[in-house]
Amino acid sequence: APVFTTPVFTTPVLTNSPNDRSPVGTNLDGVRSYSPEWNFVEAFAKSRRWISGDCPPNGSRWDNAVALSLDIFGWPLGFAKTAAACPHTLVFDNLAGKYPKGIYTLKWEGEGGIRVFFDSSQTFSAIAGRAQFQVNPTNAGLRIMITDSNPQRPLRNIQLFMPGGVCGSSETTFDQFSYCQRNEDCTAVGTRCLSFESVAWNRFKDLPATMHKPKLVFHPTFLSRLRNYRALRFMDWTATNHSQIQEFNDVAKTKDQALTGAKGVPYEYAIALSNVLKADLWLTIPHKASDSFIEALARLVKQELNTDRKVYVEYSNETWNSIFSQAKWVIEQGQRLRLSSNAYDAGRLFHSKRTVEMAKIWYTVYQISTGIKNDRLKIVLAGQSANSYLTDKMMQYQSAHTYVDAIAIAPYFGGNLGKITDLAVSVDDLFSKINTTELEEANRQIEQNIVIARKYSKSLVAYEGGQHLAAVGVGKDNPSLSPVLMAANRDLRMKDVYKRYLDSWRAEGGDLFMHFNHASNQSVYGSWGSLNYQTQAQSEAPKFDAIMQFIENNRCWWNSCL
Repeated sequence: APVFTTPVFTTPVLTNSPNDRSPVGTNLDGVRSYSPEWNFVEAFAKSRRWISGDCPPNGSRWDNAVALSLDIFGWPLGFAKTAAACPHTLVFDNLAGKYPKGIYTLKWEGEGGIRVFFDSSQTFSAIAGRAQFQVNPTNAGLRIMITDSNPQRPLRNIQLFMPGGVCGSSETTFDQFSYCQRNEDCTAVGTRCLSFESVAWNRFKDLPATMHKPKLVFHPTFLSRLRNYRALRFMDWTATNHSQIQEFNDVAKTKDQALTGAKGVPYEYAIALSNVLKADLWLTIPHKASDSFIEALARLVKQELNTDRKVYVEYSNETWNSIFSQAKWVIEQGQRLRLSSNAYDAGRLFHSKRTVEMAKIWYTVYQISTGIKNDRLKIVLAGQSANSYLTDKMMQYQSAHTYVDAIAIAPYFGGNLGKITDLAVSVDDLFSKINTTELEEANRQIEQNIVIARKYSKSLVAYEGGQHLAAVGVGKDNPSLSPVLMAANRDLRMKDVYKRYLDSWRAEGGDLFMHFNHASNQSVYGSWGSLNYQTQAQSEAPKFDAIMQFIENNRCWWNSCL
């Protein structure tokens, strides 16, 4: 397989439109071992949760179903070399080799043995605490196994530092956006290439408040590609969909073995990323979250988010959408409270009710009177783009509109194309439909929701949006459809479609637009990313190219944007 060589890459800052005047934000893809973003300079954080496999040379089963004994943070307790199972994990898998080649540094605490497979092949005695090894990327990624662990000093707190670093004059003075691979990459006087290991924040020892103060958390290439966005929505990062979390003590912790589990990424990471990018923070509150959870999160955000940043607060995600368990749950709550004789309406009214309760808590923490405009806190009521009638009812219910700053919708286009059954469908066919009926339908929905927003003197924002070319319903049975939908997303004509789409959003009166999403792999489930991988050239990514040009040509136009 071809080896992916990491370029020294940055997205140019748009000199006439920095992100404080940008009208566009983005959703971030969830952090997973196979997600195409290298979010962190310490990459073990995006590894999978431990898998129980056979210990070499006693077998080769990937998952032998033997239960692993783990501590509260997910680290294996001690075990002998003769154990029935060895914990192993993956990182950078299924990326077609599109992650950095070079020397990786592994660090750990405790004693035992570590073995690295696939894109490197090494065995370490883990007494040393540190080792380096060459990685030549392929689609396989890195498999890391603990082969034995001293019960008195179990092996834990593994860190995996990526190759390269940042340019700076010292380990406390550096440019976190300036990725370098050698000293020659650093052109400013008195600077050199400082390794990630030397400047990284240690999630096992350092306090969350020290993230980027001055220690580095996020990969500079990841930062560079995000820096023109006005806001970041962390719905997938914090694993909002299907969440079972009720109390704040149960959220993900920075010391967890990996940040890829059902609890998602700790909120401290979301706040830190918003701070370093000077981007507004958009949070989606788990549908089962208690009042004490909401208050604790509000206090954390108020304390840690820079005072020049806004936080958008939204109750859950798409509680109208039956593919998510939260949709069933809000209906059950609405029916229990007898909010409506219609089950679906009961769920929507419960969403409205809980949004108001959530808003009151945030207002109290921020010491803001209800209905008073403020620069730091924005309460969002999310509705279904195709059902402005119910959004109106939600705003009316118990005068919810007095607690809400903005109505949010997801005005996707092209969703109907996922139902095509014609085996001979072509990319040209798709663009013909997009440029007529599909964009028109999206604009019609925007117009209808603008009417509701203006009725209550609120802004209309998009919590998500963009193309929705994914096979659904009967379209899933058409073997020709998904490849054509994916090809259309890569087609350069999509740039012009996006330009028209975003221009229409502005012309109709929409405010902040949050694209879904920044970078993700194409699959039969959709081609959501504006980028397919982190270092994809802008000229080869028509959606990303259109968004960046729209930002450059359109300073934010609404009154509260500054």
